[in-house]
Amino acid sequence: MLALRAFLPFRARGIAAPFLGGRSFLTASKQWAGPAVKGSILDDGIEVHFGDEVSVFPFIWLKDNCSKGREETSRQKKYSSLSIPLDLKAQSASFESQTLEVAWEDGETSSFPYTFLKQFSLSSDSFEQSTRKIAVKTWEKESLCSLPFLKYEDIVSTSEGLFKLMNTVAEYGVCILSDVPSQKGAVGEVGHRLSGQDYLQTTIYGEYWDVYSKADSDNIAYTTYGLEAHQDLCYYEGTPGIQLLHCLKFDDCVDGGENNFVDGFAVAKRLQQEQPEHFRTLCDLPATFHYVTDRHHMEFHRPHITLDAYTNDLLSIAWSPMFEGPLWLKPGDMQRYYKAYRAMAEVVNDSTMSVWHKLSAGEMLVFNNRRVLHGRQAFQLGYKEDGKPGERHLEGTYVSLDEFLSQHRVMARQLGGFTPKAGTGSYSRPPT
Repeated sequence: MLALRAFLPFRARGIAAPFLGGRSFLTASKQWAGPAVKGSILDDGIEVHFGDEVSVFPFIWLKDNCSKGREETSRQKKYSSLSIPLDLKAQSASFESQTLEVAWEDGETSSFPYTFLKQFSLSSDSFEQSTRKIAVKTWEKESLCSLPFLKYEDIVSTSEGLFKLMNTVAEYGVCILSDVPSQKGAVGEVGHRLSGQDYLQTTIYGEYWDVYSKADSDNIAYTTYGLEAHQDLCYYEGTPGIQLLHCLKFDDCVDGGENNFVDGFAVAKRLQQEQPEHFRTLCDLPATFHYVTDRHHMEFHRPHITLDAYTNDLLSIAWSPMFEGPLWLKPGDMQRYYKAYRAMAEVVNDSTMSVWHKLSAGEMLVFNNRRVLHGRQAFQLGYKEDGKPGERHLEGTYVSLDEFLSQHRVMARQLGGFTPKAGTGSYSRPPT
C-alpha cells in the first residue's frame, strides 16, 4: 500500500539562528540514555544491539561517516568516499558507555556516539518505520470537517508557535492563521519565519502577488471566474512548495468566492485502492503543464503522481487543469492516459473530498502546494453602501520547500519532534 511522505523548519525574525557548525548530526549532542548497547563484528559490518533492536552497520558506511573525516567547524567532508577501500575491515570493536570505538585494519580509529547510530539505525524495523508516514494525516470532508486554525501572533512571536504551524502543515497540508493584521506585507512576515531567510521564492509573478479581479488579466485567477481545484505553477520545474494567501479584504457585498481544498494525498490513496491500474498510469506518464503569454512561455512535463523511486512513498501531486498543454506521449499511450486522467478527476471533483471555507479579512492560508489542491467559487463583487464596488483582495507569496524543510529540521532538533528526511519533505524517526 502507498506510503505517504509529509514534508514539513531558523533564522526566524526575532529569533537568533543557531550555529550549526561544530554540533552537526555527526556529533553527540545528547547523552545516550537507552538500554546498554552491545554487539559484535560480522564479515561485512558491525552488528549493534539497542536493546531488542538490532542494526548492522556496514564497514564502509561507518568509515564514510567517521567524524574524523569531517572539517571541525563546517562538519563537511575532507575526503572522497572513493578513497575508502570496498573491502575495508574492522580489527576490533569496543562498546563503551556512550560510544562504539572501532579500530580499522589500516591502523586508523573511529568513534561513533550511540545517539548517532540509533538515529541512523539501519535495522529492518527502523527503516520500515522511517519510510512509513508517521506525521501525515490524510483527510476528506467527513474526516476533517473544518480546516485547522492557529493564531498569527503565536507564529510571529514564539518559536513554539512557528514549530506548531510547521507540524500542522506537515500533518494536514494546510492551516489557517487568524487575527492577522489587515495590511500588505504580513504574508511576507510569516513567509520569512517559515523559510528562515530574508527572501522569499520569486516567480514570474514577483516575490508578492495580489489576487483580485482586474480587467484584461492574463491569468484566470485575477478574474471573478470560479477555479477548479488545482495547484499553482505546475509548469515550473521547481513547483513552489509552500503557498501563503492573506485575505486583506472580503466585503460583505461580495457574493460567492468561497475556497475549497482537496487533499491530493487522499486522492492518490483512494485512486490506488479503487483503480490501481489508473494510479500506476498517472505515476508513469508525464502530463504537460504550460503558461503562455506574450512575455512568457513556461512549460514542464511531469506525472500527476510522483513516487519515491526507492521506497515508492508518495512524494507529490501535480494537478492544474487550467494550465494543461498538449501531451507529449506516444500515440499508443494517449488512450491509457486519458482514461486514468478521468478517473483521477472524478475523485478530485467528488464533493466528499472537498472542505470549503470562506475567508475573512485577517485570515491567512498556509498550505503545501505540492499536496493540497485549492479552488474557488465564482463571485460577484456587488456594491457597498457608498456605491463603490465591493472588494475581494488576497496577497500571496511562496516559500521554497528546501528552505522550509531546512528550517523545520533545525527547529525539530531544538524543540523535539520528528525530523524531516530528504525528498519532497518527509518525516523520519523521532530523535533519541
